[in-house]
Amino acid sequence: MKKYRVKVEIRLKPGILDAEGRTIERAIRRFGLDVSNTRKGKIIEFEIEAEDRSTVENKVRNLAENLLINPLTEEFVLEVRGEEA
Repeated sequence: MKKYRVKVEIRLKPGILDAEGRTIERAIRRFGLDVSNTRKGKIIEFEIEAEDRSTVENKVRNLAENLLINPLTEEFVLEVRGEEA
């Protein structure tokens, strides 16, 4: 078994109102910065043991799609780091 470090970045899909992002954007502008299209997301990181990277990716993708995100409003990006050999 090999150990892998997994990061799942979750964010609202384009076109979904991000009220927290808008609030953050207004606060940033009060600091004098001209920003736009601010979006807030979340990151979930963990370690997992598996036979290979492909197994990790398949299992975590299934986990994200069925537990971690709301597929109607959210999307995710998966990053897997760890043993290659």
